[in-house]
This record gives sequence, structure tokens and C-alpha cells, in this order.
Amino acid sequence: MKLTALIPMLSVSDLKRSIAFYRDGLGFHVLNIFGEPDPKWCMIGRDGLPVTELRVTGYGMKEFELRDPDNYWLRAGIRRSADGSRVTS
Repeated sequence: MKLTALIPMLSVSDLKRSIAFYRDGLGFHVLNIFGEPDPKWCMIGRDGLPVTELRVTGYGMKEFELRDPDNYWLRAGIRRSADGSRVTS
């Protein structure tokens, strides 16, 4: 099975601040927003997010992470075999 989308759903303390973090800091686009001028919910998206600090872990994952304004650690990775090749099943 191939992952084609990742949609995290986070409860945040300040939605305006989080929108600014993802949009202005990470280059995401706001796809939908509900509740102006005080937003209650939003959907963001981005293709080709640049990845830095990519590493292979001791538990066989090639991954990266970042922390958002609410201190959530967002991690993404792919499983690797002992020789470093991608595991496809």
C-alpha cells in the first residue's frame, strides 16, 4: 500500500498563530478556513515540503521531524532494511 496523503488533525491553542507557522514558516497553503475573523478550523496543504535533518534511526526508519507552535512533534519517515534499501511490503 502506498501512502498518497497525510492529513494531521491537531487541536491547537491559537489557530491564527498555527496558520502563520505552517503558511509563513513552512510554505503551506491555506486550502479552507472556517470562522472569520476568528478562525475555528482550517485545512492546509503543501507538495514538496523541503526536508532537512533526514536521518536513519536505530529502529530502521529514515525520518525527519519538526515541532509546531503547540509543541507537537510531527514526524514522518519510511522503513528501511538493514542494508539501507527501502522496504516495500
